[in-house]
Amino acid sequence: MGAGRERAILSVPMALVLALAFWLVMFGAAGAASGTPWHTQADSLSGVVLLNWQVWSRAFAAETWSGDAQTWQTSDLPWLVALHPTTANAALAAHAQGVFRTTDGGVTWTKLPGIVDPVLALAHNTQSASIVYAGTELAGTYRSADNGLYWRSIDNGMPRDRLGRVAGAVALAADPILANTLFAATTTAGGLYRSRDDGATWSLANSGLPAESILGLAVTHSGQSRLYAALTSGLYLSNDRAETWTPVGSLPTDTPLELLLEPDSQSTLLLVAEDALYRSTNGGVTWIDLDLPAEMAPIGDALYTADADFTYLFVAGAGGTYWQRITPVSPVSPPQTELDTESYATITGHTIRGGFLAYYNENGGLGRFGYPRTDAVTQDGVTVQYFQRGRLETVVEDETERVAQSPLGALLREATSPGAMQSSGDSDQTQYAVDQVFASFYVSNNGQEAFGAPLGPAADEEQVNGGTLYTQYFEFARLEHHPGAESPVLLGLIGDEYLAEIGWLE
Repeated sequence: MGAGRERAILSVPMALVLALAFWLVMFGAAGAASGTPWHTQADSLSGVVLLNWQVWSRAFAAETWSGDAQTWQTSDLPWLVALHPTTANAALAAHAQGVFRTTDGGVTWTKLPGIVDPVLALAHNTQSASIVYAGTELAGTYRSADNGLYWRSIDNGMPRDRLGRVAGAVALAADPILANTLFAATTTAGGLYRSRDDGATWSLANSGLPAESILGLAVTHSGQSRLYAALTSGLYLSNDRAETWTPVGSLPTDTPLELLLEPDSQSTLLLVAEDALYRSTNGGVTWIDLDLPAEMAPIGDALYTADADFTYLFVAGAGGTYWQRITPVSPVSPPQTELDTESYATITGHTIRGGFLAYYNENGGLGRFGYPRTDAVTQDGVTVQYFQRGRLETVVEDETERVAQSPLGALLREATSPGAMQSSGDSDQTQYAVDQVFASFYVSNNGQEAFGAPLGPAADEEQVNGGTLYTQYFEFARLEHHPGAESPVLLGLIGDEYLAEIGWLE
């Protein structure tokens, strides 16, 4: 929606906005480890993800490169694999001796002529999959128009050192919209270079970047073109195809090996280090550690792949190849045009639509539910939408669909304190009173409808930051007492906390 309409729909007292902002920062900064298990077997993979896994795992298996059928035999392994974007079972592998290709799912690999130096970067043209680029650190950058069969140098505009060696790309990124626009990160030639003619000529494009080596480069796969660069001093962002750069923040490591963007995301990043993986769902403002098993380090390469439902992360480490299904943190939706049935929240990047928006506006809006944390998604067969302070869902009664609150207070209380809830039989017979600390707030905010019945007595509860708050759980909410605050009774961020419990939010 337009800014005016968003302000009208999401207007609340400034004190409450500041409280929301405070909790956003505190909760986001605290973070949480992913907790998602790493797998080495493909038992639960299928479709295109399984085919990609087979290529990937074979590429980093020593036996693949030492079989009798191989034309090139060595115990060395590639350090980078680029799957073909449209052809199953095809991929390129970057190695110390150049580029290798497979067309049979990684069973055999063939050395491609034209490049003899170590290749550090591979990228496919986003508009024509047969066009591929390869970068070396000290021997220039190359382009192939036939899936890597033949290569030619594309070095016009790249500087040479005193020994005559031409700077090449250690990371490459092809623009998702402009077919001939290409970005190359260098370690020896002053930073970032851009080509607008498919690599025929290059020019320096580092306005706003410090004079440092660029160690990682990532561009959005679709939609608005956003370019991220990882340097020793931090993460930088360009929204205008490298015309200008602005700093985002520091990195959790000063020795990144690779920077990746999750498919169809504008702001979910993966930073690959030798002994760690860090993920950010807010464009690099904060990062979490993905909890690598010790046997995975050192890491060689990482790759995203996706099917219609989920995104998967492949990692090649010292102990072999691993995969993990990335939890659906709900992709950020693009800003909406002016529609009465939609409201876009810039601060979280999600849209409230249709019946969810009507219920939201009629039942307290931002003050009651906070900002949307997801768009509407299907979970366990039910359409739901998460907010900072609750969850809405569609229910069907007498063949009529309506929107209602989910009992998220009950779900979170049980998730965080197993056994806290009584059996359904006992619960039906037990009634709790609203604690006197919360009684006035409860009554003045139509608590029976807005928050539901109390689930237990009020009690002190330890918080993520180590402090303690006096709280009381209700069917749809949690009330908290904050001594000394202008408004000492606040609604807890049970939506955020439940999303963290199920791994959808760090």
